Amino acid sequence: MAAEASPVQRWRWVDLLGGEVTRIAGVRRTLLGWAGSITAAVALIVWTIIALLEMESASNLLAFLLMLVIVSIFGVRLVAALYPAGIGGLVDKVVGTDSGSDSLEPEVLIDFIRLNVSPLRSLVLKGALADLFLVGVLALVGAVVPPASGGPQGLIWVLAILRLIVFMIVVAFTLLVLSPSRLKVLTDAIKGVKEARAALEKNPRLLALYLKFVALERVGSIAWNSLYYGLQVLAAVLLVTAFGGASFNVIRLMLLAFVASLLSAIVWELWKTAHVASVQIDYFDGLRMDILLKEIPTDFEREYEDTRIELQKELAEPFKLPQSYWSDSTEPANSNGP
Repeated sequence: MAAEASPVQRWRWVDLLGGEVTRIAGVRRTLLGWAGSITAAVALIVWTIIALLEMESASNLLAFLLMLVIVSIFGVRLVAALYPAGIGGLVDKVVGTDSGSDSLEPEVLIDFIRLNVSPLRSLVLKGALADLFLVGVLALVGAVVPPASGGPQGLIWVLAILRLIVFMIVVAFTLLVLSPSRLKVLTDAIKGVKEARAALEKNPRLLALYLKFVALERVGSIAWNSLYYGLQVLAAVLLVTAFGGASFNVIRLMLLAFVASLLSAIVWELWKTAHVASVQIDYFDGLRMDILLKEIPTDFEREYEDTRIELQKELAEPFKLPQSYWSDSTEPANSNGP
């Protein structure tokens, strides 16, 4: 039986974990404070939208309201596509809880995908259903708009067909690419990329050229997202003005609807981040109490590492973390213990 740790060492770990719990609790209070304030702001904006709608005399009020919803959703997707890490990255930046880069080595990413094919398929298909919802809303707008409207109705069906094509592409990708046989080909390709990258790192000129291509790829990605989502936002704005008129009141309604949608997405991310903080508090406070009550006699550092690993596994659910992740990740090895 291992010897029991000294009281000094035990209290040092109790103080360490207590400080960590206090720090995370402070972050969680900040997140909940932001969430409460933004929720109140969303409520005020919605109330303002309702007041402005009472003064609106749109030719087709139902189509006008549905297109307001569409333009706000498209606007939020544009922001999420252009900002690094999406709405979650925006929340981290604004609130000041940015945890740094979560990028993984390609081999680890492939192992993760191979281990989680089924939940990844489910996740992608759920996202595709959101596109199907947009198609349904656009189809409803097309149904309530009289055929005599001409241009607006044609634009509605163009948008609906575009979103339907996107939905079919995503579903086809999920069913055809996210399969063990296809992933084997992708794994072989990743190995070739790793060898090529190693060769580039040994040649400064090739490395400089590669970095230029990376910069161009990022610019190209931004340009494509701006074009893809920007044109959809523009089309939705044109449809809103077609149904409600090109008045200052309609412009205010579009801006308020977009802001309300963006703030709602931010609140959702804040709640998710606050939940992560709650889980961290439960794990670290539980370990602290076990050490304090001598449920753990010694080897506190190993118990701390095991707790961090179990924490990461729970936060990753319903996904599983591959073995290569633990060898690639430096986080479990940095206990910062006394």
